[in-house]
Parts: sequence; structure tokens; C-alpha cells
Amino acid sequence: MSQDTKKILMNSEVIAVNQDSLGIQASRVKKVLASEVWIAQVTDNCAGLVSVLFNQATITESITIEFDKLGISGTQNVRDLINQVELGQSTTSYTEQ
Repeated sequence: MSQDTKKILMNSEVIAVNQDSLGIQASRVKKVLASEVWIAQVTDNCAGLVSVLFNQATITESITIEFDKLGISGTQNVRDLINQVELGQSTTSYTEQ
């Protein structure tokens, strides 16, 4: 198992989302080339939506999540769960590469 895989599988924040008490499976809401956006409704720790931006390619691709298309508005906190760091706040969208 690679260190990256181990980092994901043992990450307490990722586990918390996966084991949220609502038990609602995430669904894919966007696919662009090899990148995808998935969302899940959660209740534990931070009631609301959790979004996953996932790139399956071996090259860097940009992908944007538009908050209005998810039915949310206002200022949203953005956090990288894998690296466990705050990425700031955004009001309309978030783009990752």
C-alpha cells in the first residue's frame, strides 16, 4: 500500500464523513474529462453538504464546484480533508487543480 493510500484510509476526517450517522451515500454531480465532483449530505460535526473533487487522471486538471448548482448560497468554508488544512472561504464557487 502506498503512503498516499494509507494517508487517505487512516484519515480521521475522511473516516468521519464516510461514517456519518445519516448514512447517505455520496452522488456524482459533475464529470469533466477524468475529474468528478461528488456530494453527500452529512449531519455529524458539520451539518450540511460535503463535496469531493476527485481527479482520476495522471495529469493535473482544473475542476470547479458551483455552489448555486448544489442549492447552497452564502459564504462556504473550504477545507482539504486529505491534508487537514483550511483553504479559506468562498461565496460562489471553488476551483481545484
